[in-house]
Amino acid sequence: MCNTFVIAGGFIGLVIKGIVCVLTVNIFYLLLFYKTEEFKYIWGIVKPMLIKLRRKIALN
Repeated sequence: MCNTFVIAGGFIGLVIKGIVCVLTVNIFYLLLFYKTEEFKYIWGIVKPMLIKLRRKIALN
């Protein structure tokens, strides 16, 4: 699947293909599980961490 989206070769192509594959799988899981109670629980834990990280990056 990654070969159809990424035409670049070499190391850069490998990195881009890896990113595309990771994003594809994670988006699929997100769409599949976003309404479950477990996802809401984990999102409640991760969301404040992301907000803190975002603020920390914005200050720099």
